[in-house]
Amino acid sequence: MSALPNHVLVDWMTDQKLGSRELAELVNKAVAELTGRPGGLDDSNIRAWRSGRVRCPKSVQLRALERVSGKSATDLGFERRTRNPATAPAQEEPPVLRRHLVQGAVAIAATAATPSYAAPRRIGVADVERLQQRFAEVVASDHRHGGQQTIEQKAAALCAEALQLQADGTASQRVRGYLYASAAAFRSSAMWAAIDGRRYNSAIEHMREAQQLAEMSGDQAIKFRIWSHAGTMYRHMKRSADAAAANDVARNLSIARRDSMFASLGHARHAAIHATAADLRATRRSFDAAQEAMLCSDPDADRPMWMRAFYDQAELDSLALSAYMSLGQYDAAESHAHRCLAALRPHYAPITGHRHLAPRPSPTRSRRPGARCGLGDARPPRRRHLPSPRHRDAGDCRSRTQQEGPHKPSGPPVDRIRTLPEGNRQVMDQTKLKHHTDLKDVREHLIAAYTSVRGDLLHLPNYRVEAFTERLDRHGEDPGWEAVIAYTLDGQPIGYAYANTVEPGNRWWTRMDAPVPAEYTESASLAIKEIGVVPTWRGQGLAQAMHDDLLQHRQEDFVSLLVNPAAGDGKVQRLYEGWGYTRIGSQQPSPESPPLACLGRPVDQTGRR
Repeated sequence: MSALPNHVLVDWMTDQKLGSRELAELVNKAVAELTGRPGGLDDSNIRAWRSGRVRCPKSVQLRALERVSGKSATDLGFERRTRNPATAPAQEEPPVLRRHLVQGAVAIAATAATPSYAAPRRIGVADVERLQQRFAEVVASDHRHGGQQTIEQKAAALCAEALQLQADGTASQRVRGYLYASAAAFRSSAMWAAIDGRRYNSAIEHMREAQQLAEMSGDQAIKFRIWSHAGTMYRHMKRSADAAAANDVARNLSIARRDSMFASLGHARHAAIHATAADLRATRRSFDAAQEAMLCSDPDADRPMWMRAFYDQAELDSLALSAYMSLGQYDAAESHAHRCLAALRPHYAPITGHRHLAPRPSPTRSRRPGARCGLGDARPPRRRHLPSPRHRDAGDCRSRTQQEGPHKPSGPPVDRIRTLPEGNRQVMDQTKLKHHTDLKDVREHLIAAYTSVRGDLLHLPNYRVEAFTERLDRHGEDPGWEAVIAYTLDGQPIGYAYANTVEPGNRWWTRMDAPVPAEYTESASLAIKEIGVVPTWRGQGLAQAMHDDLLQHRQEDFVSLLVNPAAGDGKVQRLYEGWGYTRIGSQQPSPESPPLACLGRPVDQTGRR
């Protein structure tokens, strides 16, 4: 039977002067407002509604259409779907032939004998994201420990779990692509752990399965990763020809042409392969190409987690160090070693196989042959621990006080510079705290640090960089503004805390849901507006060190701050309570902001001098 056109919908669209494409766009926007994700309708879907081929849209689409039109589904000519449709009125049974009766009986018997099954589960992007979060833990563990068989097993188990999701549920083509790409990434991590542990037979098995999954996903980034891993594996197996061929597959993928960072990694690993083949000229040429590509790349571009987690200037110099060591080019190796140490991320330790680099001698000092520098093993081992003080600078064995002398302001104008408390010596030896009272001197530093601190929340309205910048500029004009910024010894901002004075009657207090204790509003008090530490430096006492240093010389009697009670499942609020804060009120600063708890405490708990 042919479908009957939905004349009611057609007439309404004509009255509103809406075409199929325009209505699809309006409904998609309404779906985004309802669900947070844009709808996927196009003009063909609207034509199906008009023609009657679709008697009623899906529930979310129908709600969105009702929202756009201001009419109910019935008023638009649709029949709402019901779980228990009304029973059709009984009709007089027509005469039936014996053959039809027998067929009906057989069908009934077959239906009774067939077990009923529940509808398969629908797999969505949220399921993929949960797997990716667990994958992040595996990647972090690999960077800390490297090569362990347990890491290989965990990654392989995640791959199996992703494939089981494919088997147990239904998913859109897009989600299936995500699942296959995730499974390929998990399997390639198992492959890398096996390579790192020199379990090459296992690595080859992981590689073959990862390649199949990557082809099914169509994901260029994961294909690059797998073939690049294969090149590294064959290089360690002393199969230079196979290594070059595998790495060429990675370098010739379209993603290496679109993103210079992938091109840089491809050139760097190809240089290491040339070094294995003792080709110095090709090694230098490839490293030059890798460095040029890295300088041309956008450091803020959206890239896979595994790429962002390890490849940077320090990794490039580490590969160059290893390559030039194997070629006997010790001057070049020493240069790259020092560059690697300077660019090393905080959660990585200096390359332990090269940590005894001697300072370069003066021209008058003689060297014995073959003793250019104490470089040790030609292959850098995995980085395992945080840097210890004695490895902070391989070329200078003096104490920190001897190196730096008395603390003097450097860079932008500052009020004070102090190191972290003695309680955490590793952090103390790697970090400086600087005070600033003029926002324009450190505005870019604060924005850069904020982007790293809130990286996983920047898609939310209240956490967008633009929203933070607007707040920062407004706060910087308030009286008593002061910031403490934590820097690495090479000047990278890794944390910040800033505050300003709030007078009685300030909107900081008027926005509270209920009056706060009187001592906070009787005179000027301090309001801490932001505290943040980049993820790689968390859990080491840096936040409390900045907080205490910010309060150290303030003249206000009381301090308060706002915290999302749901942040970290309450861990953030409990952390502040451990610093002596108690809850004194609550507020919602803006419609985009979640409800926040206001915590307060006396300033002089810090032992003000």
